[in-house]
Amino acid sequence: GINAWPNPPVPPRPRRAKGGPVTISLIGLMLLVMAGVVALGRYTDWLDGYALAVLCWGLALVVMGAGLIVLGLLGRRAGSFVAASIILALVAVPVGAGAGVLAVTDGSLSAGSSFSRPQTAAVAANGYSLGIGDLTVDLTDPAILEAGDLTVDVSVGIGNATVVVPGDRSVIVNASLATGQIWAGGLDPDGWSVTWPGLGDGHDWADDYWDGRDWEDRDWVDWDDLSDDPRSVDGIAVSLTAMTEAAADGRQPLLTVDYRGSIGRLRIVEQN
Repeated sequence: GINAWPNPPVPPRPRRAKGGPVTISLIGLMLLVMAGVVALGRYTDWLDGYALAVLCWGLALVVMGAGLIVLGLLGRRAGSFVAASIILALVAVPVGAGAGVLAVTDGSLSAGSSFSRPQTAAVAANGYSLGIGDLTVDLTDPAILEAGDLTVDVSVGIGNATVVVPGDRSVIVNASLATGQIWAGGLDPDGWSVTWPGLGDGHDWADDYWDGRDWEDRDWVDWDDLSDDPRSVDGIAVSLTAMTEAAADGRQPLLTVDYRGSIGRLRIVEQN
């Protein structure tokens, strides 16, 4: 017979080395990126709460993708890095939302329900801030304008806010929310002008959005009914400006309310 040489044994496929220090370094980089976003929200006004959450999540995914490429080029295994990256990517969204809370509340992480009715300009000028919860600020005491023009900053990170203002004085309310809804149905359409991006030319807030509702019955709207009320603006990066006729005419003194929120809802109510 014919003698055939046996086939040589197939050498075992070399195993990829573990990620080791490279994996640890990449995970550390992801943590530094998330910490940087939190610092960005805390100490700058460049981005709002929604944008910070998206940025935090997006950067986490970018580092994850770059890390996989690096590990692949180095011939390292990526098992532990992938697991850690998925966990950090899931954590990135609430971390970014938390950064948004810090951004709009100047670092306040207070929680609960709060009601304030300042009786002096000095107290009102300090502003009102709540991290998480429900905040009501009543600015109808005439004494707060005795010293002249006044600006009051109000902010809620996550939650609901109600701002009560006088309708018979010069008042301007500037409100912005990263994500949520601003309701202006508590303002008399005969004494206020209300505008927001997207209202468009040819649309009058009083005529087109009140839809026959009686302003005297404005208190019927509670938080659960706001979603279906046309006298509001909602969505992502929403803003609204309300101004009394007296403010439009330039009468003094002027009360300016600047509201900022991350996630939640705002009601603006007139009370004389």
